[in-house]
Amino acid sequence: MINNCLKTIFIALILVVLPLCVTAQKKHYRAVDTIIIKSMENNKKKFDIEYFDKNKNIWTWDYHNLEFVKEDGTKIEQVKSIDNYFYEEDKDTTLGYKERENKIMRPLGIYDGSYYSEDETPPLPKLYTIYREFYLNGNLKEEGILLPRNLHVGIWREYDEQGNLTKETNWDETYGKFDYNKVILFLAKQGHINIKTGKGRDEFTIGVSREKHCWDVNVWPRESNNYKGFEYLLDLDTGKVKKKGKIFPSEG
Repeated sequence: MINNCLKTIFIALILVVLPLCVTAQKKHYRAVDTIIIKSMENNKKKFDIEYFDKNKNIWTWDYHNLEFVKEDGTKIEQVKSIDNYFYEEDKDTTLGYKERENKIMRPLGIYDGSYYSEDETPPLPKLYTIYREFYLNGNLKEEGILLPRNLHVGIWREYDEQGNLTKETNWDETYGKFDYNKVILFLAKQGHINIKTGKGRDEFTIGVSREKHCWDVNVWPRESNNYKGFEYLLDLDTGKVKKKGKIFPSEG
């Protein structure tokens, strides 16, 4: 009899404590790992130009890219963007030449604006991407973390061509009390994403409307009926839903 009572009490405690633990875990949810932030702070990456040139795909003469997946499942997307100018060339249409105003043009030189860029996206359930830009000498130019698709979060750092830190911007300080972690929890509660598995990572975007003092969130389910998705406007400080609506496809 006593054993049965103890067993009943034990089960009751589990039923009470477990939901509290889950709630606490969600309350302290962080989209970006602290360990990643520290790693970026202490390790300044250099672009491997030799590996890129050896393995790159050349789509046009001013756009080269390379994609690969590391052993841990992290996806790397690298691009060389060439900012250039042209002069007229009327002899042939060699690969990469561009036609402008019915004239064949080819590159004359490269502007200082040319650079390498890299997107580093860890495997699910992570939701963020680390974005980097590099100078043509391979030195880091800019680095920071993005949440889908282009929301700057955390501290972004900029460097000169010699590798000296020139600027730090803490984007978290520019948002309100209802931060992006709470926005993600809101989306999870609505059933749009799963923070445990990462399902839905590619189906939402988070933006900011300073004018309306709101998070501007769009969700694009892969399987939708007669509309493309949902739009939410959430107050930056309180998280109050100021607008919720369906996004319909444009007609015509």
